[in-house]
Amino acid sequence: MYDRTKTYPLRLAVAVALGFVLALGACKGDDGATADERITLSDPEPAQAPPTRPRADEAKAKQAERDASEADTAKPDVAAEPSVTPDQAELTTEQGRTVAAADAKKARAVAAADSKPGARTSPSAAKAAKAAKAAKAARPQKGPRANADTRRPPTAAKARELAAKGHDGAPATPKLAGTRPGPAAARGAAAASAPAPALDVGRYLSLSKVRAIVGERRMTAAGPLRGITPSERYNSARFAPPGNKSFGAAVQVWVEASRRDVNEHYRRLRRQYPNAEDTRAIEGLKAFYSYWGSIQALTMMDTTKRVIISVSCDEAVCSQHVLLELATAARQSL
Repeated sequence: MYDRTKTYPLRLAVAVALGFVLALGACKGDDGATADERITLSDPEPAQAPPTRPRADEAKAKQAERDASEADTAKPDVAAEPSVTPDQAELTTEQGRTVAAADAKKARAVAAADSKPGARTSPSAAKAAKAAKAAKAARPQKGPRANADTRRPPTAAKARELAAKGHDGAPATPKLAGTRPGPAAARGAAAASAPAPALDVGRYLSLSKVRAIVGERRMTAAGPLRGITPSERYNSARFAPPGNKSFGAAVQVWVEASRRDVNEHYRRLRRQYPNAEDTRAIEGLKAFYSYWGSIQALTMMDTTKRVIISVSCDEAVCSQHVLLELATAARQSL
């Protein structure tokens, strides 16, 4: 007969082992679930779609938009300008021209009717003429003459009227009789336009002094020397012998604006005159003696008076002594 007590330890061991195995399997199942949970928690959540607006909300939003657009349209100060295409603009321009031409034609017809003898200008005619004028002024222009002045030249009658009134339309200054300048004013204007008188050379050496020094009473004044035009700063005089057979005697006078100018002019004359030699024959003045051919000259300078005097004489008329007397007489006039 089988004895169960003998197998009891074995069955206990098997039961313990089975329980252990079952417990181990349960532990593994819990670990796997935990791992799955960890993986699920670590993964990013998928993006949720935005909640859709209910149809009722959509209807309310559309109604609000329509109300806002109607309110904007009803505002009087916010008026949308209608878009005009080039074709429509051209058509509008052509229509304006046609209307302006018709108005102008009507105005001309009314004006012709009113211009008849005995006809009166009606208010409608005046209104039509005014409308035609305004339409003509508003007519659009094209091309480079769009900004130019399109006014027509005035007629002959209008030109005479403007000339009578003046260029700006104001009445012209009336022409009064007896406003012509008198003889005194005319002489004053002539004197102002006339050139300045030439330098008075007679005060330095006159014809009477030349006749007295030379000893020839038939000496005559022959006018200025040729080559230099007399002016308010220069002049000359020549005294011719009887029959004008020789040069005779002459005097030249220059008046400069400053001492520097008179010094420069004096040095220039000394370089130009032939055979020039400095001399002290004229007391108190710087002078030089020169000669060419039969003509001899004595030139002196007064820096205080800013004057240069040159006295020349032909050897047939005067000697060097007579030349010195003529120069001394001119020196005494300073």
